[in-house]
Amino acid sequence: MLTNVIQIVLSPPRLVARRLPNNLFQITEQKGTKAFHKNIPENDLEKWFDSTFQPPFKQAQVYTETADYHILLDKKGERKIIKKPPTKNSDNLSHNRLKKTIVDEPFFQKLGISKDKKNQVNKFLELFNDVIDELPKNAKIVDFGCGKGYLTFALFEFLKEKKVDCSITGIDSKIDVIDKLKNNNIHLIAGDIKDYNEPFDVLIALHACNTATDIALEKAILNKTKIILAAPCCHQELHKQVKSENLNPLLKHGILKERFSALATDAIRGLILESCGYQVQMIEFVDFTHTPKNILIRAVYNPRPSNMAKAKDHLREFIDFLNVNPTLMKLRNAANTR
Repeated sequence: MLTNVIQIVLSPPRLVARRLPNNLFQITEQKGTKAFHKNIPENDLEKWFDSTFQPPFKQAQVYTETADYHILLDKKGERKIIKKPPTKNSDNLSHNRLKKTIVDEPFFQKLGISKDKKNQVNKFLELFNDVIDELPKNAKIVDFGCGKGYLTFALFEFLKEKKVDCSITGIDSKIDVIDKLKNNNIHLIAGDIKDYNEPFDVLIALHACNTATDIALEKAILNKTKIILAAPCCHQELHKQVKSENLNPLLKHGILKERFSALATDAIRGLILESCGYQVQMIEFVDFTHTPKNILIRAVYNPRPSNMAKAKDHLREFIDFLNVNPTLMKLRNAANTR
């Protein structure tokens, strides 16, 4: 089975092996906000797979040039293999091809944007590529707060090159798209994200200010949106609310309280998403030297009742401990009482 392998995805949690040039495979493992990489020779791939594909992993997707294999692992460690026609080829998954797609698109070279912005778009597309297999067919993607559209159009070109059929809608209070980027295949809306009520499969919300992130996340939860990628910005709300005598040594210092409140805000968002059936990762979006707003919430809808129940318990305990009532919690409570 492990011949002519292009990619292997183990889940949950998520571990990815990708073919590289020179008969190597890159293993990517996410731990907290960090991604760890190591390369192994192709000859060691089967040994690595057999030793790694053990509980808590429950399933594996193995993509080869001749077939796809969906492998299920039961509690006894026994495997059930389902064989399907191939859906990938080595051209659209090679490491060099990915880098070329992101950095060298002709339209991207014309923008004259800063190196930091280029790094941000590049990193986002790499993180999107990790969950591209989760995209539903003909996915509808919404970019809340698209601004000048750098990311919106880069994603469109990236998916077009991957031969992924989708539609993309960009929404911003003020559409300021560069003329040279205009594209009839992308729908742009000037307006408030809270007024957008169409169904969608993928949510993108990068640096939506303060509670705008919560409004976007609530819309995704209501839609049971398959994929969420959100990089929150301006965490102001909890800074005014958080109170805890046990945390006074930290909270009495303004700069520490500000940073703690931002982290607590995203931790609560993560727990809420988990309680609603999402598998959540907090990932370093770009290096801290480029921007302090460097955490990206990546979530994939895959409901498991036991995990949802645990997340609800942890959420309740954490909110009570901090004495806070964040916007996303209010929106969830309102939706549940309708």
